[in-house]
Amino acid sequence: MQSLEPARGGGVWFGTALGLFRVGADGIARRVGPAEPVRSLHVDASGALWIGRTDGVDRLTPDAQTPGRAW
Repeated sequence: MQSLEPARGGGVWFGTALGLFRVGADGIARRVGPAEPVRSLHVDASGALWIGRTDGVDRLTPDAQTPGRAW
């Protein structure tokens, strides 16, 4: 595990060498997006999750299902 961040509405985000996962209130971990390494995580004031990867930065907005490339 590389990084942890509280998830909006409960649960927790965690980043690993195998990708981004969210553990919900049900205790089940689900991968979100591609199976690419995650180095860091940050939730901003708007609730967007910023995902630092080895090749750039992705952003997952509260209303999106998968992260999009931000940089």
